Amino acid sequence: MKLQGVNTKPLDGEVHVDGELMVFVIYSGEGENMPVQWLEESIPFSGELSLPDAIEEMIPSIRVRLIHKEVEAKPDADGEMRELEVDGVMELDMRLYEEERVNMLSDMYSTKAELILETGEACFEKLLAKNVCKTRLSEKVRPSGADRILQICHCDGTVKMDEITPREDGLHVDGVLEVTLLYLTSDDSEPVGSSVEALPFSCVIEAAGMNEDTSYQVTPGIEQLSAVMLGGGEVEIKAVVTLDMLALQPVCIPVIQGVRSEPADLERLESMPGIVGYIVQPGDSLWKIAKKFHTTVEAVMEANGLSSDALMPGDRLILVKTVQ
Repeated sequence: MKLQGVNTKPLDGEVHVDGELMVFVIYSGEGENMPVQWLEESIPFSGELSLPDAIEEMIPSIRVRLIHKEVEAKPDADGEMRELEVDGVMELDMRLYEEERVNMLSDMYSTKAELILETGEACFEKLLAKNVCKTRLSEKVRPSGADRILQICHCDGTVKMDEITPREDGLHVDGVLEVTLLYLTSDDSEPVGSSVEALPFSCVIEAAGMNEDTSYQVTPGIEQLSAVMLGGGEVEIKAVVTLDMLALQPVCIPVIQGVRSEPADLERLESMPGIVGYIVQPGDSLWKIAKKFHTTVEAVMEANGLSSDALMPGDRLILVKTVQ
């Protein structure tokens, strides 16, 4: 038993879950000389989990796994063992992230007093990327004991990530898809056989600006796994490996934690020119220029007829010292 195509999404006050439970059963029927039989069924499921604090706009990182699975033969209405009862339990490891915009005071000054600032750092995480990488795999293999294979009845896969490297363009992942093949053989003493084949893959989950400080969670999955006999003992395996990533970038910015006001330094103010012609430099802003020349953003915009605070290097400004 395994889960396939599981989708999760937060809603207001709950989390929606849907997908399929894939069930494969191999068995022997009653009576002598009965060949090995098997059954494969897909059981769809859908439902909601109550989560009062959830809202639809949250960013989910939810891992789902099957922690209990059981198949038991049951008698039908005629008393014959022709029905199967399936029992499964899912466990969800849920993390829901909410983006919040917070105003932080990073600088201040006054035109009528000297402000002594006590600064520190405020650290938080911002969403860098939520992205999925899909890699198609197709490979021809020759399993052990291929000359005895009559028919492939089931295949299952496990994604193993061997090397994960964060780079500027995203997360580089190298790994293998281990595929277990279950097949019927021509050997009556051993009618069922299996083999494990490894298909290497590489994938880049795009996330511009990633670095060694970035924290990330990667959830692997498999789509469209199939194995087909080609003849001559060869088996063609096709699959799509999915890697679902949520990347968070730590950010630390300077903030003002306290301020002390002292009388203005009149000697310094008197030594500053009253009117200055200034050419805007790269990295300048109206705030920085106004603070440097002891004026205000509003005064600079009014004196230069500016309708916005956007500046370009090379712009020429007239700056008039403001003293209150």
